[in-house]
Order: sequence, then structure tokens, then C-alpha cells
Amino acid sequence: MARIRRILVPTDLSAAARAAYPVAVEQARRGPSEVVLLHVMEWYPYVTLEGGIIPLQPPEYEADIRERVRSEAARLKGVRVRTEIRSGPAADGILREAKRGKADLIVMSTHGRRGFARWMLGSVAERVVRGATCPVLTVKPSAAAAKTPDRTGRRTMTPIGKTVVVSV
Repeated sequence: MARIRRILVPTDLSAAARAAYPVAVEQARRGPSEVVLLHVMEWYPYVTLEGGIIPLQPPEYEADIRERVRSEAARLKGVRVRTEIRSGPAADGILREAKRGKADLIVMSTHGRRGFARWMLGSVAERVVRGATCPVLTVKPSAAAAKTPDRTGRRTMTPIGKTVVVSV
């Protein structure tokens, strides 16, 4: 098996995204590997009737995001962490960074949207799994929150194609 040198961990700075952190840290310690914590800012411009484009986020928004990403990186203890911030559609940004940064593994949480919300918002995790050229390890946030769902304290890893779903 190839050595994992770089682990990409996308985050939208939510509690659900944090569910992937312990799994990424565990994988990184085995390497040892570098963890790249990535946040992709999705810009939604506002188009005026006159044809001008006005960004919804003020310039201070990016500085705030940088600080929040640095704070998130501090949660990943005991491993080497680098942060990256990109802009654009989330799945596209994650896939571009995985390729650009030569990620050996992507570890990300799923939000578990269903029905109308999934239809409207789509699934970033699904688009990443379908488009990634490296393995993708997805983590269900609700499972990660439970201490020992299988009563043994072990993680269950289920391979599905090039993806591994982890229940912790």
C-alpha cells in the first residue's frame, strides 16, 4: 500500500465538518502525514439591474474566514497542519486543491442532507467522491459524535469503491 503523505481535510467550519478531524489526525499519525485543512469560500455575487456585480461578502469577510480556519487548525493536535483557503464552488475547489496539492487521501464529513435539501443544495461529498483521483474517506457526523456505537470502542470502516465510510 502506498504511503499517505498528504491528507486533505475540507471544512465549512461547521460542527458537522469537525467530525472528520479525529479520523484525519489518526490517519496522519500513522504516516506521519501532513494534514491540509481546506476551506472553500463560495462567493455568491449580487447582480444589480444596471449590470454591475456587487459581492455579498465585505472585504473583512476573508480576514474573518482566515482567522476561523486558523482556529480550526488548532483543533488538530499532534500532527503537522497547513491551512489553505480557496474560492469557488465547494466540490470544485476541493477537487482542484486535491490535485494541486497532490493529496494522497481526502477525509471529509458528510452533512447527511435528504430530500428537498439535497436536491437544492446537492452533496459536496458525493461530487468529491465521484471526481477525486485519490481515495476519499467520508465520516458521518452523527456517528462520530457517539462514543462507542458498536459497544467495542472500535471504528468500523466500510469500503465502497474508492471511498471508505467510517463509523466511529
